[in-house]
Amino acid sequence: MGSASIDAIVTQTDVEFFHRHGWWVAPRLFEIEESQVQKIMDELTRSNTVVDARDLRHYNYASLMSPSCRVLAHSPVIAAIAARLVGADELRIWNTNLVEKVGPHKESHVGWHADRSYWMSCSSEKMITAGIALQDTSMDMGPLRVVDGSHRWVGNSADELRQIQGFRGPEPTEAALSRYRSDFDVVDLPLSRDQVTFHHCLLLHGSGENRTSSMRRHLITHYQDETNCWRRYLRPDGSVAAYPHDAKIRKTAEGSPDYTDPTYCPVVWSRGN
Repeated sequence: MGSASIDAIVTQTDVEFFHRHGWWVAPRLFEIEESQVQKIMDELTRSNTVVDARDLRHYNYASLMSPSCRVLAHSPVIAAIAARLVGADELRIWNTNLVEKVGPHKESHVGWHADRSYWMSCSSEKMITAGIALQDTSMDMGPLRVVDGSHRWVGNSADELRQIQGFRGPEPTEAALSRYRSDFDVVDLPLSRDQVTFHHCLLLHGSGENRTSSMRRHLITHYQDETNCWRRYLRPDGSVAAYPHDAKIRKTAEGSPDYTDPTYCPVVWSRGN
């Protein structure tokens, strides 16, 4: 898809909305057949992916495990939209995962967190995440919740919040944030099947429990821009920040993890191609 076509989907007004709010919901871009979803799940469950025993299941590195998943997760259209939103000249995969919420259960929520808290070994703060709804996602299914504009927060409380690795934390309620700030706005993002959300790596977000009897599945793609590389970052406990694939990917001449490794971090969009 050319730049003119992407500009028709993502207007300058949309880009400005993303910069101000830290999130954006695309119109329906394509139609995903139920047979495609089932094929993805068949491939993932046949793989060696470790599936959580909880009612929140997390298939990490999904596009490495499932060729069918890779077709969706590496979509050049979605990547081109993400690049326009963050102003990147190139996007590489950082990771992909499929999140599955079994319902109805009280342990299927995702706690408040910013993706950046897990990516402190990354030099870039222009990283972005796209999420594809693989079914209609009503409020009862626990859609994405975002703290509007929180990617622009500054100060000690904002820094503290962004350090919390809360994916497995308490339910993402307004009360859980009130000890840090009093001025915030939480927005819920119910979706139609095949819609795609985008959010900034510094944006606080989570999702509620699935209270229905249906399965709730979202395919998540995390992107890194062309400037991103490994950096040495010390956590408060003195340990060096690391990401799970740091030990698996190729190394740079200096011996650091190479975040351009084409197996784990392939280029999925670049300007002019």
